[in-house]
Amino acid sequence: MDRGEQEKNFGLHFDGDKESSMNKAYQLEATCLTCKGEAYVLAQPDLVDKYQQGALVQNVWPDASTEYREVIIGWRTGAYICSMCALDDE
Repeated sequence: MDRGEQEKNFGLHFDGDKESSMNKAYQLEATCLTCKGEAYVLAQPDLVDKYQQGALVQNVWPDASTEYREVIIGWRTGAYICSMCALDDE
């Protein structure tokens, strides 16, 4: 799948022009199912590609925070609960 198809199918947004996208980042967005708040993270396109091809989020971003990885999972699956709402559930 080329970058144009990824943008269309997965709602990816380039942070910069497409000509220099290899040096840019995707903005991945997720909306909390509870409070409807929006969160986003920036991620390198090659790492997003690796994740979309089936690699586990913790293997692609091993040093990232839990919240960062949760936003990425939420972007991909549509199932995202922000950290504030997650605390309310406990």
